[in-house]
Amino acid sequence: MITSFHALISHILNIPAGQVERTIGLLGEGATIPFISRYRKEVTGGLDEVQIGNIKDQLDKLTELKKRKESILSSIEEQGKLTPELVEQVLHSHDGTEHMVSPRLVYVSNTTEIGTVYRLEELQALRRCCDAH
Repeated sequence: MITSFHALISHILNIPAGQVERTIGLLGEGATIPFISRYRKEVTGGLDEVQIGNIKDQLDKLTELKKRKESILSSIEEQGKLTPELVEQVLHSHDGTEHMVSPRLVYVSNTTEIGTVYRLEELQALRRCCDAH
């Protein structure tokens, strides 16, 4: 999970992906930022404390975002339906740094999602929520 973020962090911070990936590996092993910047320059390609700190900050942010999204998706799965409240949570969890095929697009493939029939009022509530954004 953690190393899957290296390409995105590399793009955001404009640091080569290999350096980011190796730095994330060191952080994952428990190494501190000062230790990495002083004693692991050969591994990170000479990144300084600020760059390593920025990588760690982005990693923490993306890890937290992934946890929030997983929580939202499990809530959808438990309820069996997409609700306006869940749409709001998804919208607020997306900060624009992660690629989405169609950000801010809500798609219900059928009026029966996961075998649960949506009532007209539920679909109208979803429509109002989407129109508001």
